[in-house]
Order: sequence, then C-alpha cells, then structure tokens
Amino acid sequence: MKTMNKLKLTTLSIAIALLAGCGSDESNDTNPNNGNTPSNSKNQALLSKAANISITDSGSSLGKCTSGVGNTYQTENLFIEATAANITASQLQQAGQIAQVALDELKADANLTTAELGLNSERWTVCFNDPNGGGHSGSAYENSWEQHLKSDPSDLYRLAKHEMTHVAGFEFFGGETNSGEVYKWFTEALAVYIAQADKIVPAREIDNYAAVVGIVSPITINTHTTENTVKAKYENVYDIYVTTIAVLSKKYGISVRDWFDLYTEAKSSGDFKAAFNTFMTAKGATGVTHNNLEDLTTWKNLVAGYVESDMSNQVNIEADYPAEFVFIEAIDYKNSGVSAQIGRSDVAATTGTVYFNGDTIADGVHKVYTESEINGKWYMIGPVNVEFSNGNVINTNTINFKGAPKEEYVD
Repeated sequence: MKTMNKLKLTTLSIAIALLAGCGSDESNDTNPNNGNTPSNSKNQALLSKAANISITDSGSSLGKCTSGVGNTYQTENLFIEATAANITASQLQQAGQIAQVALDELKADANLTTAELGLNSERWTVCFNDPNGGGHSGSAYENSWEQHLKSDPSDLYRLAKHEMTHVAGFEFFGGETNSGEVYKWFTEALAVYIAQADKIVPAREIDNYAAVVGIVSPITINTHTTENTVKAKYENVYDIYVTTIAVLSKKYGISVRDWFDLYTEAKSSGDFKAAFNTFMTAKGATGVTHNNLEDLTTWKNLVAGYVESDMSNQVNIEADYPAEFVFIEAIDYKNSGVSAQIGRSDVAATTGTVYFNGDTIADGVHKVYTESEINGKWYMIGPVNVEFSNGNVINTNTINFKGAPKEEYVD
C-alpha cells in the first residue's frame, strides 16, 4: 500500500512538511507558503493573542542574524529580525508576536521557567527568512533559531514552537547537542510532540513503516546522516518519531517537562542511551530500554499495540471508493488534524468503522476527508462537515462521503 502524504495536497491548510531536522541540522520545506494570510476562525484566535503581545522597534539591524536586513524588533523574550528584503515591517512584527505567543505557551505547556531557559536577562533571537523561499524551513541553535516566515499564522506558530523546543533543549543540555550526543529521534520526537501532538499515526501506519524493506527501528536514528538514510526508504519518519514518544508518554505517565529533564540527565551521564534507560526505569517502564527498542519488532509491538488500544473513539463511514485513512482537520491553531484508521487489518473499505483518538479534537464542526486509490491514482475525498463534542462525532452515526468532491494527490 502506498503511504499517502497529506502534506502535499494543495487545498488543505495542514501543510506542516516544514517540521523536519533542526538543531543545526536543516529541514526541507516541500510546501512553501507564499499567499495572503488565510482568514479562518482557527487563525483568528491566534492573531487575537498575538495582537496583545507588546513589540517595540529596536532600531537598525543588530547583526544578530546572518544577512539581517531592516529594523530589528523585540518582545519580552525575543529579538526579531528579517533576513530577506521582501519581508515588510508589519509582517515581521506580527511574526514576532506569534513567536512570543508560541514561547509563552511552550513555557506553560511544559512547565518551564524563564530562568531555566536563560531568559531572565537575555533574549533569544529568531531570524525570519524569505516567505517565498523553498529549501530549508528551519534550523535551531543555542539561543536562536531561523525559520521561513509562513503566511499562514498557524503554520508559523507551529514551526516556531518546534524550533524553540530545540533551543530549550539546548538550554537543558547546557549547549547545542553535537552529532549523536542526544539521539536524533528523541530531539525531533519531542519538538514535533510539543508543536504537533496530533501527528500521531494509526497502528496500521506503524505496521507499514515496519514492513518497508531494509527499514530499522527509529530508535536507532542517532544523527542527521542516519535519519536521511531512513528517509530515503520512508519519507515521513517524523510521524513515526512523534507517535513513539506519544506512546511512551501516555503509557508511562511521562510529562513534557520530564522529557526536558532527560536532556540534563544525558549531559550528566555523557551517554544518552544509559540516561534513557535510567529515566524509563524511574518511570516504571521495566524492560523498556533503548537497546530493546532498537529491535524493530519489539518497537513495533509496543508502539502499534498501544496506539491500537488507545483509539477508543469510533464512527461508521460510507464512501464511493475504498477508504484507506480518514483525516479530521483541526479548527484549533495548535493542531493540523487527526488521522484515523479503517480497522488495522483492513486494507480499505467503502463501509466500515473508523477508529481514532479524540483527545486533541476541539468541540465544533470539522472538515473530514478520506484517502482512496482510484484507477491507480490517489485522491483525497471530501470535505464532509462533521460535528464533534468531547472527541466524539455527534448528531450522526455515519459519516457519508458518497458524492463528496475529490482531488488527486500531487507528488
């Protein structure tokens, strides 16, 4: 079965292919945002918060960003600078305000203090680059990061939150993590988990990953180089990372703050794998060692088994074409959406039961899509408007995709 990549579907505002390797590693942005700012209720909530962030003009470039141009601005905890001449002052100011919202919410979500992040008397620097550019979308360093200035505020927010999670990790580690010091799978898993916990994939996608010829357990991925080797076989490895850390978090009661503390423990021990083992033992995860999880079958059984049992929400569907997956688009700026599965053992179905986890689904009406292969081509079918409450579908027992519009998947 071909794995669908929703991130490349042109009409959905869920394009977060921008979240990839950071921390002095660089990520490819396969879907640059270069239109006008989308107007929807999801973004309005974020923009309302951003408008309340105080931002001041620091004058001419302070030279904090390579090739900085124009004026530099500052918020309570950030210096904001542009590295592209086509970024207007108003765009830069709003981007800086959104980044400060993301930082405030990171601190609240992870129970981090300003002092722990080294922000009592200093500011981190964020360098916004060409909003029309492709290539690398974000890189994090000690006390700073750079990123594309995404025109969609929600995309910008999530990318900023991802990158600053790396910067926060460097603070806990006591400096940038060099190649292999802290395993690549962990640094990216935590950043995606904080910025996009909704990217957790169904058990069947874990099965698909494990079935790829020559693939390895993601827990073995320690550097950017080894990550690229895996990406050549399975592009969306970040979905696998975040699903792994989400399972460990939920199964063993590990908080986001706890995971930051693992950075400090890894620095103290000088051995990430040993620190991980001690950390998991302290959480009551007997036998869950790094070495054990490096075995592909052991890792798959733990992660896929838990995801399967954790998908306690369900709804029936009807469709014209066999549905591989269902995607529930978010109405909250913090999330892009939730993937659901048509039974772990079913390849596809025109009727059946969809299983999903509703924890991150906000109350309200969401757009829901299916993915189907039709005459050898892949399509996204929908949207169908569906109302949710407390993570469950309400007012209907069946989502009917019959007659819904379809759009061909674009590589």
